[in-house]
Order: sequence, then structure tokens, then C-alpha cells
Amino acid sequence: AAPPPYETQALGPVELVWQAEVASAALRADPAFAERLPAVPKPEPRKKPKRGEVPQPPPPPDPAADAERERREVASVLRKAPARSAASLDALLSEALRGKEPRPPVVLVEGTLSLAFDDARALDLTCRLAQLSAKRHAPLAEALAMAADASEAVASSPSAARNLRGRIERLWREGNRDFEPGFVEEGARRGLLEERAYRKVRVLGERHVVAQLRAGDRSFPAYLPEAVADHLPLQTAFEVRLVARLVPRQDEAEAAPLALAVLAVGRRHSP
Repeated sequence: AAPPPYETQALGPVELVWQAEVASAALRADPAFAERLPAVPKPEPRKKPKRGEVPQPPPPPDPAADAERERREVASVLRKAPARSAASLDALLSEALRGKEPRPPVVLVEGTLSLAFDDARALDLTCRLAQLSAKRHAPLAEALAMAADASEAVASSPSAARNLRGRIERLWREGNRDFEPGFVEEGARRGLLEERAYRKVRVLGERHVVAQLRAGDRSFPAYLPEAVADHLPLQTAFEVRLVARLVPRQDEAEAAPLALAVLAVGRRHSP
């Protein structure tokens, strides 16, 4: 039997965190979402000028009012529309790409959004903090020197950066006599979080923050434009509802056969 296309769980409050400029238009272009949105208000018809009168120009556009209307539309969808089930996404994408006008479908999905830190930056902050104990611990000083020499190489090798970082953290714990046990790990994590130093990759024509959406028993890469990082809460994982374009896999390093190009982020609130 085909998987159910929509989730049925009850919704709680949803905060609109960010939306792309094209989010509202993308929703209106999809019949499943368009029917949930009110009609776009039309300008009042102008009276026909009498003989000898100069026709009045149309009223100027109101960008602020348009932006507020679009914000309300996206927020309404995030709060009220049913979310697609993770199991139904593969068939939905295949069907959309086989259509007469193939285009990525727009979907509403929900789950846990997780963000990973950039490994090279994490190594750099770890080294800076561990340096405070290096003078009295030769093995640590040697590992820090190795990390400094390999800084360019690890920038393109996340696994090498993680291995070096783990070694430095271990050596620091062995030689630490002056600081709290979690000084390096917790200090680096907080610094990365405040910098919003998340892992990024260039896909879909621009640099994106790479998050992971865990929906049920499946996980998908969720690509957010780089500038969105400043709008996200200082958390590495939180419950969300996302409006996104569903696209085929963009990075061979990802296991999932599809990905999400995010158009709007709503954070679910659990009192």
C-alpha cells in the first residue's frame, strides 16, 4: 500500500523564523496551497473620468503592505496546513519530474532540524582555547603545532579536522590543571554557536547552510541560504515546520536521494 501522503498529528504554536521573498508566490503557484490562501486583494476600480477631466494615475504600490500580507500567508500555512509524510516524498518528487512541465514541488514538512558546525572552524577555536595549557604539556603543544601546519589541508577534509580536534581535546584533558574540565569543549561549542559557524556548501547556485531534517525514521539535507543563519535561534537542534522545494540529491556525500531547498522556517513551540 502507498504511504499516507500527510501527517495527522495535532499542531501547537509555530513561530515564523524566516521566509524567502519568493515563499508566498511559490505557495500560490501550487494548487494544494493556493486553495488555503485568501485571494490577493485587487485595487479598487478607477472611476471613468468625465469629459475634460484628467485621468487619475493608479495608486502607488505599497511594498510594506504586500510584505505583511505575504508574511501572514506563509505563517498561516506553517501553522495550519497538513505536513507531508516523509514516506511520501520520493513518489511526489518522481511524479512532479515526470509531468509535462517538470519542476520541483513545494512541500510542507515537519520534524527536528539539526545543524552541524564547520569542522575547520571548530578545530581553530579548540586550538585557541587549548593553547592556554600548551606550555606545560609537550604532547599538547606538539599536536597544536601539527594542527597549525595542517590548517589549509584540513579546510577541505572534515574528517581530518575532526580527528585532530579529538586528539587535542584528549591531550588537553590529560594535561589540564588550571581550568574546569569542560573548558575547551564547552567554550569552543559556545563560540561556534554565537558565530553561527555552521557547515556550508555551495549548491543550487549559491552557498547554503547544510542542516538535517529528521522526519519520522528518515533524514534529509535541508539547504538554507547562508544569510538565514543570523535568523536562527542559538540552538543546534529544534522542532520545525518547513516550506521547501523538494529537489533530487545535490551532494554525493549525502545518503538521502532527495533534499529540501528551504523557503520558510517555522519553529514549533512546546509550552
